[in-house]
Amino acid sequence: METTSQEVVQRTAINESEESAITAFSIEPMSAKPFAFEVQDVMDEAEMLRSQASKDWQQFYVAGRNATKKTMQKVYGLFYVVMHSDTKDKVIDRMKAKLPEKKVRENTKEAAIFIRYVFGGPTPEEGFDDKQVHVYSVALEVAFSKLIEPSGFIDWVDGHKGGFEGIRAIAAASKGDTLNSEPWELGMSWARGADAVETIKADDWDEDEPCRILVAMPNGDGTASVKDTEMTLEHVQAVLAIYSKAVAERNKPKGKRRLSLSTGEKSARTLLKFDLSYQEQLLEENRFNLSDAIKRNHMLDKEKAEMNLCLAKAKIVGIKASIQALGAAGDAE
Repeated sequence: METTSQEVVQRTAINESEESAITAFSIEPMSAKPFAFEVQDVMDEAEMLRSQASKDWQQFYVAGRNATKKTMQKVYGLFYVVMHSDTKDKVIDRMKAKLPEKKVRENTKEAAIFIRYVFGGPTPEEGFDDKQVHVYSVALEVAFSKLIEPSGFIDWVDGHKGGFEGIRAIAAASKGDTLNSEPWELGMSWARGADAVETIKADDWDEDEPCRILVAMPNGDGTASVKDTEMTLEHVQAVLAIYSKAVAERNKPKGKRRLSLSTGEKSARTLLKFDLSYQEQLLEENRFNLSDAIKRNHMLDKEKAEMNLCLAKAKIVGIKASIQALGAAGDAE
């Protein structure tokens, strides 16, 4: 049987196709294992990576985040003390001097100075960037304005969804309202940071009572008795507002502060008080003498009593001014 050229071409194509199919079929897959086993192998590997990732998360991120919160608590404690101190400006100036000039401006807030100083790092790449400085400095400002005690700082941060970023978001949403405190709240803040003079029993206080205004009455023997003014909350807040203003005034560079008297000044004031008491007695006597002279219509005694009365009044004014000059009103440091 003769074979046509067309059949030869077709047979050749079939042979080539069969050879190609055989070659393709002979290629082994990447893994000789069944597909189901490959899935399990992948899952085992993923589980191992998941475990490692969890360890890394705990070791590096969580541990780092917790370490940062602990450091921030210490920073806030330092910030809390300094902001209540008369040496605040000196501390801030020294911190500024050690920061890059391009990172500090005249209007840079104290909280930002603290954050940049503590978390600055040896180089800009290793320290907080501008966004981080802003986030953490806002946390310091808001905590301070809300009278948060340093010991409760971490709990306060954890109480916000998102932590430090959550605090910043709330502050931004309220357009800074959280940073503005009422005058009495600032007074409370100053009072919290002041040195304690005495610890008294206070188990009858209501949990919503922020504080009480007490008055120390001198006993004249180097001691003083503490009296409760029993003011209402409204009056307490009014006094705290006055206190806040007074603290702000005396914290100015040339502000007036109450100074303790020296032994000589105390002795001089005691003598002046004795003299004041004596002149006040003379004042009453001369008033009586003047009244008696008028009743008797005795002109000479009347003129003498008037002169002595004016003299006693003048001496009383002078003595009171001298007592005040010895430190009752305080002098500028």
